[in-house]
Amino acid sequence: MQVVPRLIDEVVKRWPWTPASKVTLLAIEYDTGDEEQNKKFLEDIRSRVQLVYRCNIPQPLKADDNGKELYTDKGWGCALRVMQMMLAQGFVSFRLGREWRFDAEKDLKPGSEYMDIVSCFLDEPSAPFSLHRFVGEGWRLLRKAPSVWFGPTSGARVAADLFRQAQEPDTAVQAPHFLKRLACVTFEDGVVYKEKVQLHFDAGASGVLFFVCRRLGVEKFNFAEYQKGVQ
Repeated sequence: MQVVPRLIDEVVKRWPWTPASKVTLLAIEYDTGDEEQNKKFLEDIRSRVQLVYRCNIPQPLKADDNGKELYTDKGWGCALRVMQMMLAQGFVSFRLGREWRFDAEKDLKPGSEYMDIVSCFLDEPSAPFSLHRFVGEGWRLLRKAPSVWFGPTSGARVAADLFRQAQEPDTAVQAPHFLKRLACVTFEDGVVYKEKVQLHFDAGASGVLFFVCRRLGVEKFNFAEYQKGVQ
């Protein structure tokens, strides 16, 4: 669990330049040219849940009708790992708040809020948002076999379906209790419909996580055009 923070520390030591500009991380701005601000920025980025490619996965990934098995997502699982990280950050914001910072002594204790969150993304079939379940649902919903790259929209569609499964009463998924109070909506056409979100609140949800599938640019991002919607 502490590998990524240590890796970030080592990378920072070897940067060939000293950052002297302002950086915005999840709506918080830091002046990284200031020593104290830079320290706070590094504490913030160390606290984000980061999930990467993995080799030698203990339980192979299975999905298609030919019984294909894979033990790694290297080279094709990037979009799924990004989707996992987006979900993880949503859960952290919902359960711990934006000001939360990782504390190994507290957060790595069994039963902690943090451990409940990261358990959702273990590389095993029983975890609600594991790579295994993304691959399995990708095949069922979209006929995407293991090793086939997912796009942002297809990943969001699968995530919303996995959310629904995690909230079903009779399921083999080991979902932490807080998931029962969350809902998820995917807007595939890029337009947010307030009514769809409100339905979940009316049904008793404490929070609604939603994905807005919209291409903001191919080669560059026109910030002036999309600024209002992004904010």
